[in-house]
Amino acid sequence: MAYSASFPRSQDVLVCGLCETNTKIKVKCMDCDLYMCLKCTDKVHVKFKNAHLHDIVALENIHSHKRKTEGKSEFKPVKCKDHRQQLCCMYCLTCRLLVCTMCIAKTHQQHLLEEIQTICLQKVGEMKNLKNRAHSTTEKLIENLHLMANIEESKSTEIEQKILEEDELARELQSRCMRLHKELKEKTKRHTEIIKEKESEILKDERDIKVAIQQVENIHNSQNTGLFLEAVNSLQTKMESFEQSASQKQFNINTLQYVPNYEIQSNSKSIEMEIQFEIKAKYKMDMIHEYRYSITSDKEGNIWITDGGHKIQQLQVKESLKTVKTLHLEVDIIQTRCSNMGILYTTTKSPAIWYLPFNGSRPRTLKDLSPCKPFSLDVSNNEIIVGMDCSSVQDKSDIPFMLRLDADGDIIQIYENHERQFIKNDVVLFCSNTQDGDICYIDSLFMDSGDGIGDVVFMSQEGSFEWNYEGNLFLNSSDNPFRPAEVLSTVHNNFIVSEHGRPAFHILTKLGDLLTIVNLSLVGVTSPGPSTIDVNGNLWISSEDKGMNKIFLSLVDFSGF
Repeated sequence: MAYSASFPRSQDVLVCGLCETNTKIKVKCMDCDLYMCLKCTDKVHVKFKNAHLHDIVALENIHSHKRKTEGKSEFKPVKCKDHRQQLCCMYCLTCRLLVCTMCIAKTHQQHLLEEIQTICLQKVGEMKNLKNRAHSTTEKLIENLHLMANIEESKSTEIEQKILEEDELARELQSRCMRLHKELKEKTKRHTEIIKEKESEILKDERDIKVAIQQVENIHNSQNTGLFLEAVNSLQTKMESFEQSASQKQFNINTLQYVPNYEIQSNSKSIEMEIQFEIKAKYKMDMIHEYRYSITSDKEGNIWITDGGHKIQQLQVKESLKTVKTLHLEVDIIQTRCSNMGILYTTTKSPAIWYLPFNGSRPRTLKDLSPCKPFSLDVSNNEIIVGMDCSSVQDKSDIPFMLRLDADGDIIQIYENHERQFIKNDVVLFCSNTQDGDICYIDSLFMDSGDGIGDVVFMSQEGSFEWNYEGNLFLNSSDNPFRPAEVLSTVHNNFIVSEHGRPAFHILTKLGDLLTIVNLSLVGVTSPGPSTIDVNGNLWISSEDKGMNKIFLSLVDFSGF
C-alpha cells in the first residue's frame, strides 16, 4: 500500500510535467517535484538554474529513495559567492560565512571552521530555543503587568472605601466627595488603559517574533542553506532586542494616593504620584555570598560591606569597585553602620556593640548590653538605634526590644514591649530612623526557625505604636507569606521594604499606606540582597546572579517617594 501511494493511480494518465504530451515517464526531479520524459530531462531540465545539483531519480527507484531520505534534513549545496564554479564546503564561525576550498586557502585558513550540515543542525536547535524564549519572555512580561494591575486595582478599592467613609462623616460635603470619586474612577481608568497599551505592545512584539519564526521555519523547510543561516541570525537579533525591552534599566509608574483630612474636609484630595526607578550603573563584587552580610555607606559615598564573617571592606566606586580598606573583627559580624564621624558600629554574635574607627585603630567595645542580645543597627544624627534578638525569651511582654544610644554608648531611651504590641516574633531584624526621629523596624521570625515571616512596624520617637504592615494581598498569602528583609527610610520619610527570596520593593508612606510595589526583575535585578541609601540619596542594591555565581552592586536613581 505504501508503494502504491508513491505513484498515480492506474486510471490516471501520467504525462511529462514539462512537455505535457509524452507519457513515457522515466524519471522524477525530487527538487522540482516533476515527472519527466527522457527528452525533456536531457533538453529542457538541464537549462534550469543549478540543475546539476538537483536530485533526479529513476521512476522505479522513487519508493526506495523516499525511504532513505525520510526523516533526514539534508541541506542543499550552495555555490560560493566569490568563486561561482565552487561549492561551499564549510562554514566560517569567525566571519559567519559559507566558504569554499578556495576561500579557505585564500582567507580563512586560521579561522574557526565547521561542517555546513553541523552548523545548520545547530541553527535548527537555536531556532527552536528562540521560539521557546519568545514564549517564556512574553508570559513573564504579561504576568508582571497583571500583577501591577492587580496591585493598583486593590489600592483603588481601598481608596474608594476611604472616600466613602469620609462621605459618611461629612454629608454636607457630599458633592465634593462624589467629585473625588469621579476623579478616582477617571485616574483608575487611565491606569488600566496604560497597562492594556503596554500589554498590547508586548503582544505585538510577540506576534512579530512569531511571524519571523514562521519565516525561518519556511526557509528551513525549503532547505535553502544561505537564506536559512541569514534568517536565523536575523531572528536572533530580533529576539535579543525583544528580551532587552523585557528587562529595561528604568521603571516608571504613576500610582494613586489618597490624603484625607477629617478636620478640614475641603483639604482632602486624591493625588497621582510618578514613581521612577533607573539603574545608573552595575558593578561586579569579588565577595562570597552569605545570608547575613550587611551593606552601608559613609559620608564620602564609599560603600562598606561585610562578608558574613569577620571581615569588613571599604569599596571605592569609580569606573569599577576598588577595595581600599579591610578591617577585621575576631567575632562574626551581623550588621554594620557608618556614622558621619568616620566610625563604624557593628553588632556581632556577642552581646556588645563594637566601635571601629576608619583610621584602622584597634576595634573596641562601645557598649556591653548583657543580658540583651543586640542584632540590628541604625546610625543617624550621632545617635544609635539598636534592635534586639529576643528569640531566647519565652515571655516577651514588657522586655526591652530596642534602645537609643548616644555616640559614646550611653543609653538615651529604652523601648519596652508593652502588652506584646511592638514585637511578637523573634527579633528586630532591621531598623531605620526617620529624619523626625521616629523608627520603622522589622519584627521577624528567624529564617532557620520560622522562614523569616514577619511584619513592618512603625513607632514614634517617644515609643507609641502607630501602625504595622503585613504585606500585600496579591503577593503574600499563607502559601507565600510576607518575609520582610530590610526597611530603608527615604528623605521624604517614606520607606522601602525588601523581601527575602522575592524581587519586590514595597514602597510605604509614613502613615503605613502602600504607594506601590516595584518589581525589580523589570530592571534586571532578580535576586536582590542587602541595600543602602547613601548621603546623596542614591540607592545601592546588591544582587546575586545564580547562573554566573556572582554578586553585583547596582546604583539606582529613584524619585516619587
